[in-house]
Amino acid sequence: RLRVLYHNVNRNAKQTTYILEHFATDYDVLCIQEPWYGKIKPIPSATPAGPAARTDDNFLRGTQIHQDWLLVEQAIDARVACYVHKSIVNANSCIVRLLPQVSHQDCMLISIRFPDCSAVHILNIYNDRDNKAINHLQDIIATLPAIDCAGGDYNTHSRIWDPTYKPEDSQE
Repeated sequence: RLRVLYHNVNRNAKQTTYILEHFATDYDVLCIQEPWYGKIKPIPSATPAGPAARTDDNFLRGTQIHQDWLLVEQAIDARVACYVHKSIVNANSCIVRLLPQVSHQDCMLISIRFPDCSAVHILNIYNDRDNKAINHLQDIIATLPAIDCAGGDYNTHSRIWDPTYKPEDSQE
């Protein structure tokens, strides 16, 4: 059984740090929407591997990492990222993969496979007001495996839970 948390951190580095520090014993997977991206640390002249990028002033630019968590991200400035707690990766020898079927800045699909078990597929979504993530998923739905857990920030509004919401404010 995996414990999964979906949380929009609204590009706030302090909020992400708090979640990584304080939820390490409560959750196995953190699905973050709107992660912070910025300068992480100065780097030497060698080009870094992975989605992180070098700034013009030789800083590593990316999102946060943490010693207890394995960061899974698709691209620099993506609007979703996942963290898998290293205790389940190391103790259970599980394999964590980013599935290429969902190659989009607003959604990602990860697969966690434990030895002698079928894979668990977790979908992380940030749906903007233009419904880019939902439209993308609708276009590729036939190529996706069965999703075990899906969630995120759908940016849907209703007068039921937000009495001040005015439908004329939406772009539809």
